[in-house]
Amino acid sequence: MALLESGMLLFWPLIVVILIVGLLSFFTVQTAQVAVITRFGKFLRVAEPGLNWKWPFIDRVAGRVSLRVNQITLTMETKTKDNVFVTIPIWCTSARRLDIEPHSLKCSRL
Repeated sequence: MALLESGMLLFWPLIVVILIVGLLSFFTVQTAQVAVITRFGKFLRVAEPGLNWKWPFIDRVAGRVSLRVNQITLTMETKTKDNVFVTIPIWCTSARRLDIEPHSLKCSRL
């Protein structure tokens, strides 16, 4: 009976540790985002939207980058040489592009 109790004493903490490690391994990335994964501070990979897995305590999510395209509609009113006022519609679009190379991560604005 004492042997059975000592085995159970080791069993439950082991189950709790495995459960905690399993829960810390999974993470989600939202739609129109990517997550930058680093291993010990060095770039490892880019995680796509959805459910992802990483090694707990070794890999970490260093940041998230939005891939949404932002558009601003502006109107500008100007005066021509013959004193006529003209309204010009302007659309400004900005987006982020991720270029992944083997040893570096580059983010640039389009």
